[in-house]
Amino acid sequence: MERLHKNGILDLGTKVITVRVGQEPSHTDFTVHESLIRKSSPFFEAALSRQWREATERLVKLPEADAQAFKLYVHWLYTGHPNIFITGNPHSSDRTQLVKDREIELTKLVQGYLLGDYPQDCDYKDTLADAFLEWGSRFWSGLAQPFKHAAPIYSSTTKGSPVRELIVDFTLWTQRHTCWDGVGDDELPNAFLCDYIRAREAKDRDVAARNSSPFFRFKGTCHYHCHSDDTCYREDIDSDDDIPHFDSLFPEGISDDK
Repeated sequence: MERLHKNGILDLGTKVITVRVGQEPSHTDFTVHESLIRKSSPFFEAALSRQWREATERLVKLPEADAQAFKLYVHWLYTGHPNIFITGNPHSSDRTQLVKDREIELTKLVQGYLLGDYPQDCDYKDTLADAFLEWGSRFWSGLAQPFKHAAPIYSSTTKGSPVRELIVDFTLWTQRHTCWDGVGDDELPNAFLCDYIRAREAKDRDVAARNSSPFFRFKGTCHYHCHSDDTCYREDIDSDDDIPHFDSLFPEGISDDK
C-alpha cells in the first residue's frame, strides 16, 4: 500500500485538497491530505498531477458520488479500516433492531464498495470485500433478502466484477433463509438471475461448495479481489499489525447467533 511509509506511518505531506461530493448546492466538502489520496487513488493522482482546473483550484468535484459513502473512504484512507459496523448491544434481546443494524451495515458495505470506482482505488475495494467476508461469516443468516442489493451492484458494475460474484454467492448460501415472497420480476436484474441460476447449478455439482460457506472458504484469500495480477494490499504492508483485523471492529462475542 503505497500510501504508507515502510515504517507503517502515513505519508500525509503538508498540502490538502477539497473534495466536493454530491450535487451543488446540497453537496458535502471533505478536506483530505493531497499526498495521501494521490498515492492511493489513480483518479486523484491524474486529476492533481496535470495543469487541470482541479490542480489549480485545489478542488475536485464528484457530483454523482454519495457523501456518506465517501466518508467511509476517507475514514479508510486515514485508518486502513472500513467503518461500517454498528456495535450497539450484541446481546440485546431485540431481534428486530439487530436485524435492522445488520441491514444498515450491509448497505454501507455495498455503497462503500461501489464508491471505490470513483477514485479507482483497488486496495480500498479489496479491503471492503474482505470486510464483507468477515461480516458474512458472522451475520449471514440474519438477512432474509440479501439479493435486494443486487440492483445497485449490477447497475454500477460490469460483467465479471468480483462484487457481483460475492452477492450471488451470498444469496445462494443463504437460500434456506432467503424469502423470495413479494419480489417482483422487475426488481432483480436479469444478469443477476442468470448468474444465480448458473451458480446454483455449479453448487449442486460441487460437494465442497455445497458444504462450505464462501465466507469461510474464501476468507483470507484474494478470491473476491479486483487487483488481478497486481500485488494484493496485504502484501504491500510490511507488518501484520497494519493489516486490517476485522475482529477488532466487533464487540466481544458478537455474532448472528446472539
